[in-house]
Amino acid sequence: MHAPLYSLALLATAAFASSPGCPYLNWTDVTAIQTFNDKGESEIVDRNCNVLPISTLFQAIGDIQNSTTTRIEYTNMPWLVDVERATWPRAMTSLTLQNVGVKSLQCAWPPDMGSLMLSNMAIDALPANLPKDAMRIKLENATVAHTASIAAMRPTLLALWVIKNLELENTDYGGLQILDISSSHVKSISNVQLKNMTILNLFNATIESIRGMQIRDLNEVWLTNTHIFNWSMDDTTFNVLNSIVEKHDDSGTAPRGYQLQDSSMMFDKSLCDKQSGALKTLWTQANMTVCVLAQPSIGSNTGVIIPASAASVVVLAGLLLLVYRKKAAAMKPEHPEFLSLEAKSTN
Repeated sequence: MHAPLYSLALLATAAFASSPGCPYLNWTDVTAIQTFNDKGESEIVDRNCNVLPISTLFQAIGDIQNSTTTRIEYTNMPWLVDVERATWPRAMTSLTLQNVGVKSLQCAWPPDMGSLMLSNMAIDALPANLPKDAMRIKLENATVAHTASIAAMRPTLLALWVIKNLELENTDYGGLQILDISSSHVKSISNVQLKNMTILNLFNATIESIRGMQIRDLNEVWLTNTHIFNWSMDDTTFNVLNSIVEKHDDSGTAPRGYQLQDSSMMFDKSLCDKQSGALKTLWTQANMTVCVLAQPSIGSNTGVIIPASAASVVVLAGLLLLVYRKKAAAMKPEHPEFLSLEAKSTN
């Protein structure tokens, strides 16, 4: 008499164990997934949504939208981690990946996402669906195989730190306002438009060649232990640079200008002559020699430029000045809304 009820109970138990409502059932390529429960607590689950020990090394980021954090960081996870299927926190504004093995960052991003930092890693391209015109991108000892994907996002701030043999070519960084290249070797910057850039910081950098880089709004230059070779430019770019006055105060309260320390610019005269150019010195500094060409060094076809608001310019400038003063400081903010996840040792 009770056998049918017992059979139904077994069926119900089996159905519950298989967790048919678990969104990860079809994630057959992973065994551990990070998620957040209804209490806003981080959990590691299997494909059936069974909770695993929190120290389990996960291979994918699942639904973490219940987290209330705005800044998220993953550190020291060199194995392959899938983020393509992630559901990020609703309030997330910043993502930092340090030594994390990701094959793609193409996923659904929250609308307020504004900062991406990649350190000690390599990816093929930056995701095409990141919010445009407001992104701040920092690459530190990281490579993006397709640099055109950076320009496609029109970042407002681009920081390139500890990059080897960097080449920037044939790109319109129309929305870029701040460019920071530090501790890097640049092979060439060629036919790059930076017409909206207002701040340039070069720190401990060597640049072999610059040509066809259009500058129009630049008003603040910082060169520290930087050596630039063979920079050719048009008259307009030279006049913009040369009109910048020397800055004697780095407190952030002084008017904008240029500041030089242990830096130089040199140009091969014979190479300049071949281009029908003229050697000129910037800022009456004998060791700041460039080649000025009579005609613009690239065409006038420039793409659409979308200006940023004055408020965003002030915020970005303040951010860069803060970076200058804290170069050696850790990049991890001390902030109550900052989630930092680092792989734990299994020893």
